[in-house]
Amino acid sequence: MKKNIIIFSMFLSFFACSRNENKVGLPDNPLVIGFSSSYFEKLTDNDINFLENYFSKDIGLSIKIKKFANSVDLIKDIGASKVDSGILTLNEYFIARQDYKVIPILQAIRGKNEKEYYADLVVLSSNKDINSFNDLKGKKIASRDPYSISGFILPSIFLVKAAIKPEFVFTGSHQESLKKLEEGSVDTASVYEHMVKGDKKFKVIQIMGPVPNEPWICRKNLRKDYCQRIENAVESLNKTKEGREILLKMADIKSFDKVSPQEYKELYEIIYNMGKDIYSLVPDSVVLKKINEPYYFD
Repeated sequence: MKKNIIIFSMFLSFFACSRNENKVGLPDNPLVIGFSSSYFEKLTDNDINFLENYFSKDIGLSIKIKKFANSVDLIKDIGASKVDSGILTLNEYFIARQDYKVIPILQAIRGKNEKEYYADLVVLSSNKDINSFNDLKGKKIASRDPYSISGFILPSIFLVKAAIKPEFVFTGSHQESLKKLEEGSVDTASVYEHMVKGDKKFKVIQIMGPVPNEPWICRKNLRKDYCQRIENAVESLNKTKEGREILLKMADIKSFDKVSPQEYKELYEIIYNMGKDIYSLVPDSVVLKKINEPYYFD
């Protein structure tokens, strides 16, 4: 009898935690927009409130923005239908697309309508001991995190090809990577190109790219009309002064444009084909989801 009670309790608990798809967007079951740490780290509580109110009004549903400091948690919540939409870093998108077939609906645009970016592997200009990849053996490289294309994936590809195994130090942000470099606690850092361009404090070892800008996604089983409403609302965000200011805080985004999964195929295949070697550079203590299937989706 006691065993039956436990099973029944687990049954009730499972359904209590499940979301009712027909009621997504109602006040007691809001549509959840997930933000990876790259996009909320500079946002204030007022910025988040503005976005929730703006999206609620424009989409016509109750909206909740949820912030994720951990990429694994964000990807798992998308898979469990606890997150309905959101902006992901490129590698987070690759994993979420592979595992849960998320749908990219928009692509971030920066600068002068730029849909791709470059990264730089840099050292301090005063460092005379590091002038090329060959000087990086056994050195410490500051990287945002193992899901960062600019901070980890791109330099790893170059390092693997050069048969060099450095020590990666994950800092949590590109700004913190440069800070650690200036402090001298690491030997080099891999960051967005625009962050060091023209700055005489830094010496560029390698320019890496181009890389397609990251997508705004919807989970696969979200209602198509809801996904379309989200797309329209995100596209219109830069039409307001507050929206433009918030987008710039979200990794220097200017606007969004429509995108197809095919835009990301080439880079995905590069990572997939080199994945075994790339991921070998991740410290053992780091929990990481990986690209482990070929690019078979359209």
